[in-house]
Amino acid sequence: MYTNIASLLAKLDSMALYIEDNKPDCILLTETWLSSDISDSLIGLNEYTLYRTDRTSRGGGACILLKQALFNQFSVICNSKRYGNTELVSVVCSHNSQNFSLVCVYRPPGSPLVDDELLYDEIKRLCHLRSNLIIFGDFNFPNISWQNVQSQTNDDSTAQFIDMLHETNLTQLVAAPTRFRVGQEPSLLDLVLTTDLNLLGEIRHCAPIGISDHCVIETTLQYHSSSLQKHHFRKHSKIHFEGLNSDLTNTDWTSLYSTSCCTEAWNIFRNVLCDLVSRHTTTYKVKCNRTKPLITQTFIKRAKIKKQTME
Repeated sequence: MYTNIASLLAKLDSMALYIEDNKPDCILLTETWLSSDISDSLIGLNEYTLYRTDRTSRGGGACILLKQALFNQFSVICNSKRYGNTELVSVVCSHNSQNFSLVCVYRPPGSPLVDDELLYDEIKRLCHLRSNLIIFGDFNFPNISWQNVQSQTNDDSTAQFIDMLHETNLTQLVAAPTRFRVGQEPSLLDLVLTTDLNLLGEIRHCAPIGISDHCVIETTLQYHSSSLQKHHFRKHSKIHFEGLNSDLTNTDWTSLYSTSCCTEAWNIFRNVLCDLVSRHTTTYKVKCNRTKPLITQTFIKRAKIKKQTME
């Protein structure tokens, strides 16, 4: 998933809820508003490894978060660049003969042409060096008509950006507006660029995280993993509620709440509840055949429905 988060720290709770519901393997964020004073551990998304590039002043920033499970299959190399107030962070995930590269870019409005030229040169270099390249980012080009990939203004940066797309053979996949602000016309600022259309599934626009005015862009990355993997799932329909309710009743909450801080009290309650739910929940193992990553259960169901309607 990708979005312009407009302050990651301010939306950590909303981000954690999104991750809990959707469990994305890769997260790309722009306008993180992080600084060197903020450590990775303070962000606290423990299931993910964070790669970031920050701005020395307030605002901006880009980051990529990769789920720890990916590191069982891929080795990861990270690189980051900064051109004025434009930030770029990239990762290369490789295993044997297969690899894919993810790039996250934040280009602020009114970026100087000299910074833009350096950014475009770096994108050209990445296109030349890397296969299976996918670039997500907020490029702040609202005046490009993507139906015919033409600029509606005489801006030099916009014109050079379009020339760079043609030169590198990058394809832009987002078709609908991605930023919505009251009193302003919706605009398409967040882009997904790729060198291979077969790398990604459908581009989906989803609700923003927190009070951000940029929607979330979700898609599926198509790559081959090992043919057989074991995954552990918690099946919530198998929760033993009688035992859970008994343990909750017998918990000495008074002794646990020895703090006057509501945040600490909430963390105590959440940790106790999660621990008890884990104890009283049945877990099971499934084996997933990933030799055909395109054939999902949803695809199979829709294929059956189509077959029935044609008979």
